[in-house]
Amino acid sequence: MKKKKVLMLFFRTPFPVDGGDKIRMAQMYDLLSDNHEVDIICLRDYGFEVAETKFIEKSKIISFKLSKTTSYFEVFKSLIFSKTPLQVAYFKSVRLKNWVMENEHKYDILFCNTIRMAQYLLKKPSGLKIIDFVDAISLNYNNAYKSHKWGLWKMIYAIDRKRTLLYEKKVLDEFDKSIIISENDKQYLLESIGLDKPIQVVPNYVELPEKTLLLEEYYLLFVGKMNYEPNVKAVLGFYNLVYKKLKKDNPYLHFYVVGSHPNKNIKQLSLNDSNVKVTGFVENLDVYYRKAMMVVAPMISGAGLQNKILEALAYSKCVLTTSIGCQGLMEIEKGMDILVEDDYEAMQQIVTKMLSNTEKRILIGANGRRYIERFFQKKAISNLLDKIINEEVQ
Repeated sequence: MKKKKVLMLFFRTPFPVDGGDKIRMAQMYDLLSDNHEVDIICLRDYGFEVAETKFIEKSKIISFKLSKTTSYFEVFKSLIFSKTPLQVAYFKSVRLKNWVMENEHKYDILFCNTIRMAQYLLKKPSGLKIIDFVDAISLNYNNAYKSHKWGLWKMIYAIDRKRTLLYEKKVLDEFDKSIIISENDKQYLLESIGLDKPIQVVPNYVELPEKTLLLEEYYLLFVGKMNYEPNVKAVLGFYNLVYKKLKKDNPYLHFYVVGSHPNKNIKQLSLNDSNVKVTGFVENLDVYYRKAMMVVAPMISGAGLQNKILEALAYSKCVLTTSIGCQGLMEIEKGMDILVEDDYEAMQQIVTKMLSNTEKRILIGANGRRYIERFFQKKAISNLLDKIINEEVQ
């Protein structure tokens, strides 16, 4: 297969890989750079060290600083004078746009990460345009709107969920090829937009860890970027309505919240409760996954495929999530491969039963790992992406 020259457009630097958005960026880069010559152009709202990225060794990276003052001004202009989604307006950069206009002709493929960067490729460039929606942001915003009872954010979601859906329709219509992370997000977009254009599902892959057994420690684990609102709401809801009740009967049960950028509400949990451990960013999650008795992902908002769940399943962990957390997991057997519950009182009962039933936890964990082996191996995902690029998938 002849190597192609690819330009990847990211709305933030894809390193360090400290959240689900960057996992997707890093994986798509990894898959494309295995077979093609790849350059990256991205926005940044902070400085970064070249040493932080493994990408620099085989790719050219061009980055443009994103001024928060300018971004907020663009959001204000969009709110008053246009119907552009506010999150798209936030990532507007004249300098990046000019660079793309001057250089896009050098590339065979222009690979765009999310609708936030699609604004730089809406006018027909010379190369093949591929949009990675990642997830249906309009679905994410719709879920967030429903989960907020009042306040500024509910107003923002009310405005942007409608704008985002219209913009997703525009992007789907103007790009040559479209991919998305899960079947659930794909169906939502197609049904909501009403366009008869193909969207190919390309999930994230999962690196299977070795089956090394470590002695379990008495804690529940949540993993995720902890300034991302769906993660924050999931942790706070679970802590207040499930974990505090569990601790009354299990005073030695700990709750680990592992992930970068914990906000003040998450940090406060560990200050108020010595059984809660908030780690911030950790370089290697391996030990946390291996030693946890259970992994919880009690999502009440959000969309897409939850990397935290895929990773936990790969580690043969018994995972408890919600209907929203399970949306992207096609063909998974609830109750056998994973535990799914939306009611907090029922969650408490499930965790209590699982903590006292080691055999059942191990069985569910083993089933979950087999599910990952079947559907989320790197080679299969790589082959699918190659077929899409080479027009074998229609």
